[in-house]
Amino acid sequence: MIDDVLRELQSVGEVDSEGEFTLDRVKAREKMRRFQLADPRAYVLELVQAAALKGATKVVFQIDARDMVMELDGRPFTTADFDDIYGAALTRRLDPDVLARRQLALGVNSAMALRPRFITVESGDGQRGARLRLEPDEDDAYEEIETTRVGTRIHVRERFSMGTFSAFFKNLAGTLAEEQLLRDRCGYASFAIDLEGTRLDQGLALDPAAVLDVVTLERGNSRVVCGLVPEGSGLPQVRIVKDGVWITTHDLPVPPFAAGFTAVVEDHAIRKEVSQSDIVRDDAYDALMGVVLEGCRRALAALARRQLAGQA
Repeated sequence: MIDDVLRELQSVGEVDSEGEFTLDRVKAREKMRRFQLADPRAYVLELVQAAALKGATKVVFQIDARDMVMELDGRPFTTADFDDIYGAALTRRLDPDVLARRQLALGVNSAMALRPRFITVESGDGQRGARLRLEPDEDDAYEEIETTRVGTRIHVRERFSMGTFSAFFKNLAGTLAEEQLLRDRCGYASFAIDLEGTRLDQGLALDPAAVLDVVTLERGNSRVVCGLVPEGSGLPQVRIVKDGVWITTHDLPVPPFAAGFTAVVEDHAIRKEVSQSDIVRDDAYDALMGVVLEGCRRALAALARRQLAGQA
């Protein structure tokens, strides 16, 4: 479990003068490699979030039976990021570049659970850059490089196995797990995500044909798009997006007359639980839910106006 891994990482680290953990790299690498997402193929979603935190405006994926290649613009990663690829999991800092380092760490270490041949990350500003190479059972290698690359390229190369044949046919059908995860979870991204020539991003939006009135609110870090589904029933649901990826869906406890309320929300201040599949219920989460409830009230008010107009 990731909780156990994080506790063990803390046990082999020390706190520096700024409150950050410094780790024995070899010990941290050994323990961090035990980290696995519930679905290890979901490493691509962690990398999309890293891209968002780096200010990417466009991410391009090329995926086949053996290779996942991801290219993105935005601020480059550095050798300092690669040197701290394990300690980043314990960071307490909240600036985007440090959080991007954390997401990169979660992404590449999750991909290593698949035992690929190698993972390379190359990043640059058009003149100078950095390269990281990870291989199972080998020491990590990272270095400064001269490069004309502007942005970042991440390459996961899988080993050839009997499963490669199955993956080959799944790729022909467009059903590789990584591809499906990107299609299912990145539709609300506010930056371009290209999967082999197909744009996945549609922005934070609801289908206007599916709701009576679309209500959009922005408060601080929170952005909410919501409305009422005609003749809807059941608990209202809120889809929560963070850094371009739909993380989870929560039920919203509201009065019964708000049944059919639906919302999609994004907030850069919210935090994921260590499982990476849910959101921490803290002050930032409560503030976001407050904006959602305001959106619900506005949607109900719009419905009341419709009903009054129909009676006039």
